[in-house]
Amino acid sequence: MSAMDLALFQFGPVQGFIEQAETLGMLRAGSAMLSALAAAALGGLPAGSRPVFPAEGVGEGVPNRFLAFVPRGEGPAAMRAAEGALRACLRGMAEETLAEHPEWACGGAFLRQAEAFPQVSWAVLEDPPARMGDAYAAICRRMALRRNTRAFAAWHEEATGRAKDIPSGREAALDARLGFGAMNLIKHARAERLGRAEEMRGYVAVLAMDGDAMGKRIGKFATEAEHRDFSRALSAFAGPVRERVAEHRGELVYVGGDDVLAVLPAAEAVACARALAADFAEHVGGSASAGIAVGHVSVPWQELVHRAHAAESRAKLVHGRNALALAIHKRTGEILEWGSKWDSPALGLLAGLAARESLGRFPYKLAGLLRPYALRGALPQGLRDTVLAEAWHALAQTEGAAARVGRREMAAALDAVCAEDRAEDFLGLFLCAAFLTRKAEEVRDAD
Repeated sequence: MSAMDLALFQFGPVQGFIEQAETLGMLRAGSAMLSALAAAALGGLPAGSRPVFPAEGVGEGVPNRFLAFVPRGEGPAAMRAAEGALRACLRGMAEETLAEHPEWACGGAFLRQAEAFPQVSWAVLEDPPARMGDAYAAICRRMALRRNTRAFAAWHEEATGRAKDIPSGREAALDARLGFGAMNLIKHARAERLGRAEEMRGYVAVLAMDGDAMGKRIGKFATEAEHRDFSRALSAFAGPVRERVAEHRGELVYVGGDDVLAVLPAAEAVACARALAADFAEHVGGSASAGIAVGHVSVPWQELVHRAHAAESRAKLVHGRNALALAIHKRTGEILEWGSKWDSPALGLLAGLAARESLGRFPYKLAGLLRPYALRGALPQGLRDTVLAEAWHALAQTEGAAARVGRREMAAALDAVCAEDRAEDFLGLFLCAAFLTRKAEEVRDAD
């Protein structure tokens, strides 16, 4: 290891750029652009370099960050070469777009905007420690110091009298009809070339998933081989993700390392999230957390993606990782929030209900009975028994509901949410399931 320096390279923005989309096709194209730029940067490393993350031969979804050993003394030059390859790739995309739409050139403004897009940071660690976990921790500290300098080129555009780019609010719009600046015009043009993605109708779900405590896991590696094996495991997880999402009638937007972003029919999202979490545990080990945001297709994709990432953060912070958080945003303005651990009986019940036919009026009768109790946190035994009695009464009053909701399942779900000191999630479970099944029926009827 002493004959090599360790280098860490990262560029962005990622999440913000992907979010800037007016169609599902633009979401997909934005992700593909970032993956191509990342692959170009990784490919720009000099001969003799040894990538550690991502693993060699990774397919789609190359992450925006790589770690590699480079020849001693060549670290800065290697990072500048990687950045140069990334920028050359982006310029190629820009020129390809201008060849199709020369009217977007706007006196050179198009190329200037494209060249100003990437925010690149890198760090080099000379003579890294022999223990890989220590080397990784040291270079991450160096990268954090580098990024905290907030060094950037001032954004400047000549006064054009043009409106700002609609999705980003930053660049001047170079096409008055579309309202896009250069980067979103490139994304729009590439979406057209990729072919129109099938747009979903009604309520849709955006799913965001991320591995838990990944930095801590990497910090425990003793050797470069352990880190590289971990990278290969991440690649093994990422490879089949597109097929897994397609099984649930969804569209994969992004997969890179442990990060996944996908769009799905609302009724399929919970089942897909559970399957992806199981795949992650199988291939990578450890756990991942996910957030699902459900909203109407009339809501901008940018907002739905942002809400999904907020739900993912809630899964980690509120439910303690290894969890799912769900947020349903109704057109009326009402928001339903719910979450649990992956192995919770409550999640198993919700997933089962979401896959069945309508629950009828049961959830709303249950709400009428339970809301006066203002359920919060844990429940004393007496109140737990009262809540179950009210639930069973609501079941008895709803024709056919007892065939879909078992009393034993219901009791296990209540105990599970109380164990997390979140008794309020008991009612939320049935309200969320009712919404998902009702919207699934509406879509089927329209078909």
